[in-house]
Amino acid sequence: MINRERLYAYFMEICAIDSEPKSERLLADRLKEDLTALGFMVNEDDTGEKIGGNAGNLIARLDGTAPDQPLLFSCHMDRVAPGVGVKPRVEGDFIVSDGTTVLGADDAAAWRQ
Repeated sequence: MINRERLYAYFMEICAIDSEPKSERLLADRLKEDLTALGFMVNEDDTGEKIGGNAGNLIARLDGTAPDQPLLFSCHMDRVAPGVGVKPRVEGDFIVSDGTTVLGADDAAAWRQ
């Protein structure tokens, strides 16, 4: 059973971390901490240094125990501007921005009709 309140709280906490392009350090550090606590081996490459940013790509690996096929998730940590000072809130069944910033784009936000 999914704990909706815990999921919403964590998602909103992560969305509130400033993470515009080339300025993902705070989010990278938080994700490294959270993934490590879950048992992942986390490495960071030097892409940030190469492109003038403050964080590289995170590569997190968790060895499985089942003989099934590997599962891969690929996403990114930055969001389009204005993405500093994000204040997410719950509106019905959706998590939305307060209107002064984006909630996110691509990975951090879902399509709403």
